[in-house]
Amino acid sequence: MSAGSQPATRAVDTGRHRLLGPQVVVSGLVLQVACGLAMSWGALVPDLVADGWSPVLARAVFSATPVGFGLGTILAGRLADHVPARRLCVIGISGMAVAMGIGLALATPLGLIFVFSFIGLGLAGAFTMAGSVAAGARAYPGHVGSIGGAMSAAYALNGPLLIPVLNFLSTRYGWLTALRLVCLGLVALGLLAVLAMPGQAAPRTAGRRPGSNPLAVLRRPPLYLALLAEALISPAGANALIGIPAYLRTIGFGVAVAATVVVAVAIGNTGGRVLAGIACDRFGSNRVYASTTAGLALAILVIAAAPGAATMLAAGLLAGFGFGASAGVTSRIGAEASPEAPNAGFGWMYAGFAFGAAIGPPSAALLGAGRNAWLSLAALAVLGIGVVLVRARVMRPVR
Repeated sequence: MSAGSQPATRAVDTGRHRLLGPQVVVSGLVLQVACGLAMSWGALVPDLVADGWSPVLARAVFSATPVGFGLGTILAGRLADHVPARRLCVIGISGMAVAMGIGLALATPLGLIFVFSFIGLGLAGAFTMAGSVAAGARAYPGHVGSIGGAMSAAYALNGPLLIPVLNFLSTRYGWLTALRLVCLGLVALGLLAVLAMPGQAAPRTAGRRPGSNPLAVLRRPPLYLALLAEALISPAGANALIGIPAYLRTIGFGVAVAATVVVAVAIGNTGGRVLAGIACDRFGSNRVYASTTAGLALAILVIAAAPGAATMLAAGLLAGFGFGASAGVTSRIGAEASPEAPNAGFGWMYAGFAFGAAIGPPSAALLGAGRNAWLSLAALAVLGIGVVLVRARVMRPVR
């Protein structure tokens, strides 16, 4: 009798998976849109500067997010191999809500940089990202690259969606009231997404304590080489996202051209994350990583050459695509290099991306933010291509 009941049970489980799998993914995507406010921060920088903030402090609010995100993904990715994914999402959105409330109540540089950005958008946001990727990958284990790319793209989508809203509200109510209203809406959206996310069975490693050495997963060359590549590649893309408007203005382009190019960078950033993740599942990470990084380096060199507006627009789109791709490959690389702990691998990879993104704009500023800065960052990206090629030689390509 038990033998006869097994197929029926399997059929019920399969049907439930077909119903709940899309709900898991959609909930995670909505949650990431709600948590990606850092991608919209550039809209408020001019208002903060006009309100008396120094340009360095105004930009530091953005830079604090990837620093916190990098640290958070290391911890949250490791936990995701042992803790139900939805629990991580609950922790993340709850922490973000509390940190946003405290940071915006203080409304000081310390409150916004450390509490609001580093803790709320960074550390807490990392828990939602790790949880969303783990939940989606568990629902669709054969598409981990596509899931990671889609979640990362949803995070980046916050910029194109909310920058116009922030601009509209800040011109009428001031930047602080605008930020408070937007954050209230995002927290509500994130809570609804978590409530709609179905629970899943605990990971196979649940109940076992994580290994005592958190660096153990880095012992494998395919992972630590990819982590090094991330740190070399993402600074150039991050500077394209944050620094290109001011650069274009200083070399004689008008406001309209600068605004159009930065929108192209944002669109490329979102699309690169999705397409790179899908391509990794099809072709493996090495080919995708090397080709998209080559495109990023070429785009940065074109930007440094300062051609006409149309060419600059194309270069901005390509730079954004390459930057997004360096985030979109992280989940697939983590699964390739650490199949027994794929979420821990993803956490380390996204940390490398986040730290590289954090140092890109400040490094360009230290180099004068002009042509030499772009050339230097392009040279780093070229070194990153070399590391990716070395990585390809030490692992069997995954198709």
